[in-house]
Amino acid sequence: MHKDYYVVDFMIGFVGLCANSFALAIFFTNKELRKTTNYHIISLTIADIFFAVLSSPTTFLTDGDYKMNRRLCLLMCTSLRFFYGATEMYHLVSISTLRFVRIMNPAENGEDSPNVKRFVRVSLGVSWTVPIVFAILPMMSSMGPSSSSYCSFDVDTDEDWVLFLLYIVILPMIILMTFIYAYIYNYVRKRNSRAEVTYDMLKRGAEEMRGVRFYMILAMFSAICWLPLTIYFGLVVFDAIPSADRANRYVLILLVHANAAGNPFLYAFAYADFRKALRRFYQLRIKGQAEVESRESRALRAASPVQ
Repeated sequence: MHKDYYVVDFMIGFVGLCANSFALAIFFTNKELRKTTNYHIISLTIADIFFAVLSSPTTFLTDGDYKMNRRLCLLMCTSLRFFYGATEMYHLVSISTLRFVRIMNPAENGEDSPNVKRFVRVSLGVSWTVPIVFAILPMMSSMGPSSSSYCSFDVDTDEDWVLFLLYIVILPMIILMTFIYAYIYNYVRKRNSRAEVTYDMLKRGAEEMRGVRFYMILAMFSAICWLPLTIYFGLVVFDAIPSADRANRYVLILLVHANAAGNPFLYAFAYADFRKALRRFYQLRIKGQAEVESRESRALRAASPVQ
């Protein structure tokens, strides 16, 4: 691999680690963000940190210069990306499904209702357990003697399993999320256009649409990062492009790695509650607690009557 690839991949991993760690700190230091419906985002942030930490070292160790166990090589070349891709998509599908259920039946699926809490627990368990099983499968496919040899991403990447991940896991989930969000958007728009709609219903509908737009942006960004690699492997399998054309593959893999690094910036850009928490964090931690308290005390003195 070219040295430039290492440098860019390391930079993406470093940005992903810092940005996601900071986003996780925002979630855990702000009570308003620690609500049941945000547990998927918090869990996704943890998965992004995990992938950001491991993506660059695995890239470096699978350049063909290092000897390692065959199954360990498969773990680095195939299973880790398999795990992250499946985890990302299962989290996003869980988010879209929860949003659908809450909008279609808000009376029984409130923020802290038993139904929502139960769904979040189950979906988070599935979002981590099933990808772990998927990640083990490529290593189990090599059940013979685990000989040690040089590990090369170009040679040892199991394209059959990658193709399975892209076309059986990622692509169907992107299509499913597209239908869910399209249905939600159309449903809320029609409901808000009815003549008998009240002001409270319009207000709730506007809040729902803001949430839907944020999760749609998050899903679209993941689709943009993963679909090019999906299309590339499909073209390779059907011999539309030569499999030896590795340069394009490296660019597309960098785009997949950028998915983990870019998610926190989407939270800051498109998630109103996260922006408020970020602004509060800046005021209290960066500008300083003393300055905020001083301004608040001056405002109280100015508002109090003169003795």
